[in-house]
Amino acid sequence: MTDNNGQDMNIDKSEGSQFGNFFDGKPESGNFGVNLESFEKDRKLREELRASIEREREERELREQEESRQRAKFYKEQREKKKARNKKIALIGSLLGIVLLIVIGGGIFGISQIVLGGKYDNAVACYEAGDYKEAYDTFASLKNFRDSKEQAKDSLYNYGKVLLEEGDFDEAKTAFKTNSDYKDSEDMMVLCDNEKAYKKALELLAESRYELAIAAFNDLNGFRDSEDKAKEANYRYALKLYDYEEYVEASEIFESLKDYADSSEYFEKSLYNHAQSRMKLGEYKGAYEYFNKVSKNYLDTAEMIETSGYHYVQNLISEGDYDTAKEVIASLDPERCEDLYAQLYAWRVEMIINTSEDDLVTDEYSMSKYDTWYIHFKLLGGPPDGSTELSLKVISPEKEMKKYSFNDGPFKSGYEDTMGFSYKSPLFGDSGEMKFYFYDGDGNRIGEDSVLINPGK
Repeated sequence: MTDNNGQDMNIDKSEGSQFGNFFDGKPESGNFGVNLESFEKDRKLREELRASIEREREERELREQEESRQRAKFYKEQREKKKARNKKIALIGSLLGIVLLIVIGGGIFGISQIVLGGKYDNAVACYEAGDYKEAYDTFASLKNFRDSKEQAKDSLYNYGKVLLEEGDFDEAKTAFKTNSDYKDSEDMMVLCDNEKAYKKALELLAESRYELAIAAFNDLNGFRDSEDKAKEANYRYALKLYDYEEYVEASEIFESLKDYADSSEYFEKSLYNHAQSRMKLGEYKGAYEYFNKVSKNYLDTAEMIETSGYHYVQNLISEGDYDTAKEVIASLDPERCEDLYAQLYAWRVEMIINTSEDDLVTDEYSMSKYDTWYIHFKLLGGPPDGSTELSLKVISPEKEMKKYSFNDGPFKSGYEDTMGFSYKSPLFGDSGEMKFYFYDGDGNRIGEDSVLINPGK
């Protein structure tokens, strides 16, 4: 290779590698318009829906409480009436039995049997009256008299059911546990635990402690309507997150609820609002990604995808991430991105200068004029399948310029090479800054670097 003055230069070539980038860019402001009238309408509809759900829940709880109270009252009244009537009958029966015994001279054993029989009859009367606790106590006290043991078990079982109906779950479970070998008492113990847990979950939901309520309903594994209640708790929790502008977490819950209430609509709203928030903060990558999760026909989502994408590509180019920039820009409207295409597909050269033919990493700040200098460079960018000529200008501290042409061109993106040269005369001076400029075939400067000359030895 020769310079413009016909002087010979020592040039060597070897393989190189890719280096840093040279472009900077600043994002432009986008259009962040939002349909406020639509949002206000949505807010009012949401408030009406919440109010409707709350009224329905309160009415349902009041009905359940009233039904439970009426049942308990009915059982208590029946027990008290039959208990009083049967005690009276039992007393009369016992007296008649004693009189009869005395008349016929049955003796002490006969009297004992009559007394036990009277207690048994009284226990039966209590059982029939629904006073299972009294019936159980009496049958249990009779021990082996007639079928008292079996009657005691049955009375205690029914007493447990009454306690369960009245909501006294712990006492009910104790009754079934005492009677664990009778009928399905073990299953009834599980039922007591489930009813207690279900009631607690309802209380958590009523107190707006949604996360705890969700966990409690899920732990019930489908008991009663716990699955629907879990959905309700999730929905109300998601609405709360939405109101607090926790849009991402809210969107995840709304997405999991699918067709529950208006969850699908709120899924779109949550994503859109989060994307708008990222847009306003200049976080264009996040804005672009979240706008792309929203239906393109939702409000102005299609427009916001273009706007956020444009700024995202600008940032990628300025950061030197050309591969990602090309992927994103391919999804955008080409007519709106002409200037970005020009930047993205512009030719550029990255270079490293040092004193080693094989060192493709170290970029020297200064070198001796007596060293052999190596310029490791790589051609990048350009239009798809494009090629260009290359030339290099070297300018000394005294502004003396040498120009070198690469005669093996044209070159495609990815071409890399190493050129080495040395000088030991004061041709370029003894000190100062040596500058290197690469140009494409159209004369556009596409890369530059510089090195300070030190006298050296």
